[in-house]
Amino acid sequence: MSVVEKFIDKLTGFLGKIENSHTANCIKRSFTFLLPIFLVGATALTLQNFPITPVREFINSACNGYFNAFLNVIYTATYGFASSYLVLAFSYCFSQSKNLHGDVKVFTVLTSILCYFASLGKVILRDGTSILSYTNMSNIFPAMISSIVSTKLFLHFYKVLNRTKLDHSSSFARSLHSILPLACCVVIFTAVASLFNLINEVNNFNDIILYLIARPFESIGATYFGGVLILLAESFLWFFGIHGGNAFDGILNAENGAFAFSNGQIMSKPFIDTFALLGGCGATACMFIAILIFTKDARKKKLCKLAGVPLLFNINELLVFGLPIVLNPIYLIPFLIAPILCYTVAYLAVLWGIVPQIVNASVQWTTPIIISGYQATGSIAGSILQIIQLAIGVAVYAPFVILDNRTTKEHERQFINELTDIYRSCEASGVPYSIDNKKPSLATFEDSIATKLFSDIRNHKIYLRYQPQVDNGKVVSAEALLRFKLDDDKYLYPPLVIAIACKNGLFNDLSQEIVSRAITDLTRMQLIDSNFKIAVNLKLDVLMNYNFRGWLIESIRNSDLTFGTFGVEITEDANISDAEDYANVFNELKQVGIEIYMDDFSMGHTSVSILQKNYFDYIKIDGNLIKQLDNERIRSIVSSIIKLGSDLNFNVIAEYVETEKQRDVLLGMGCHIFQGYLYYKDLDAGQIADVLRIKA
Repeated sequence: MSVVEKFIDKLTGFLGKIENSHTANCIKRSFTFLLPIFLVGATALTLQNFPITPVREFINSACNGYFNAFLNVIYTATYGFASSYLVLAFSYCFSQSKNLHGDVKVFTVLTSILCYFASLGKVILRDGTSILSYTNMSNIFPAMISSIVSTKLFLHFYKVLNRTKLDHSSSFARSLHSILPLACCVVIFTAVASLFNLINEVNNFNDIILYLIARPFESIGATYFGGVLILLAESFLWFFGIHGGNAFDGILNAENGAFAFSNGQIMSKPFIDTFALLGGCGATACMFIAILIFTKDARKKKLCKLAGVPLLFNINELLVFGLPIVLNPIYLIPFLIAPILCYTVAYLAVLWGIVPQIVNASVQWTTPIIISGYQATGSIAGSILQIIQLAIGVAVYAPFVILDNRTTKEHERQFINELTDIYRSCEASGVPYSIDNKKPSLATFEDSIATKLFSDIRNHKIYLRYQPQVDNGKVVSAEALLRFKLDDDKYLYPPLVIAIACKNGLFNDLSQEIVSRAITDLTRMQLIDSNFKIAVNLKLDVLMNYNFRGWLIESIRNSDLTFGTFGVEITEDANISDAEDYANVFNELKQVGIEIYMDDFSMGHTSVSILQKNYFDYIKIDGNLIKQLDNERIRSIVSSIIKLGSDLNFNVIAEYVETEKQRDVLLGMGCHIFQGYLYYKDLDAGQIADVLRIKA
């Protein structure tokens, strides 16, 4: 293990507790919710500060300035209230994870935003000072602290003050129960804000934070080391979710300050913007390129594509909060080092006369790289320098992107195993699948599975494999099996995928994609064997859905499949009653040639009693019974099922046939259709076609 990897390992361990904490996970989810707001605001800001002067002037003057005012409203409505939106998003995320009534969650959100405004103090709320300066991106960190404290306080007070009261069903009752907890929170925040008002030059907690951050740098001159310290501090603040650029904006932009631009010095805000912050804080343009080249994470690539246009104009919030950089130990080192290295290279290039000093301090900070280098220095050397810096920055980020690939894979495998174990435990206990009260990072990973599943469904990328079924030595049919994986990793346990699809309202759409794929594959297989059959697994409630059933019937009618060669499998534990509705549904399906299978059949009371209805064309014996054929009682049960098939006129399929001994015992009982590893493992559609050609 290299020195860097050891450091990352220790840092990851240190931050792991924070990262896996419920609060930190809610913060990350909150920033994810804000991404659309950042993207819309970034677009408006980019247009307002367009780097080509004639275009920018046209935008500013078009329609007598109304278009520019229109863009300004969009920017103010998005970035101008970013801190407020974070408060709302965090309190929502935090309360969502609690076992609370929906009304209580609403009161939690309302209390949180109320407390944030109360924390601004009397000078802001009473004396008319612009409140926008306390709701924008500059106040992200104070807003984060405020929302954490207020949300936890409200939930604590609500629980303590209403401990002996029943959770009445009416919203009015819950509203009354929220009065005292809300009042306690607001009083506390107002009292703290009043104490801050006693401090000179400080209006509230927000001012305290920004004041403490910026104060030590006011005495540093515009030297090389002054620039290094400011870049280091800005990047470090960004890592913890504080808008570092805004924190130092007052110092760097002060007309008479130590960092004010002059022709006699190298270090200045235009110099930092042009040659250090390539793409924004952390030299994120370098990270952007490194991720596009080296990442194996499809989600990160997609995020980069979304963030690419704003990043071209040095607006990088979408990437910083979406990746995220915040509290991400993997990217801390390059995020700190890359801008300092770029700054150092540029400083030396100017100091040694290789590149001219900046002569145009009015270059817009949204001016794209290469263009800004030329405009700022009046020389092509400035653009060449930026290209060299990009290459250096990409080289800095590349090892960490590769390390991130490996770390992400390790985490994915761990989470997949944990989710699979949870599902199997729930399955064995007969309880619904749930990850409530598990670590927040597991819930986040489950969300990523649902997102990938949704994407695969929408882009028609659902993948099926087929396990052949053999009758008297000939492959006559196959069961369609869902196969789903994240990126290039191993396939996930199919029942887990189904459970996540159901939990996220995706199962109907997933079922449609599975059926569509199976029909397409079967159509090709029947070019070789027109009587070949395929069956897919569907939940009973999906078949009972009128719209889905209508779609399924129409799909079969419009296909070129041989009548009676497409089937649906329903598990034994499906709640099939004697109601007439079920008979009507099954008859509808059979009329268009859809055969009905019962999967995992054993000798349960429901299974045996339902056979008299003649719903099923095929019964598949539960694999657990086949595995225990050495047991005399199990053999008697299996023999009884096979005899029922003969007496009641349905076919019997034995699953999990893995040995010749099992096959011979089943043949002796009268079963002649087998599915299992003795014959074939699951195959893709092309392999099935090859098998059919050989057997033809």
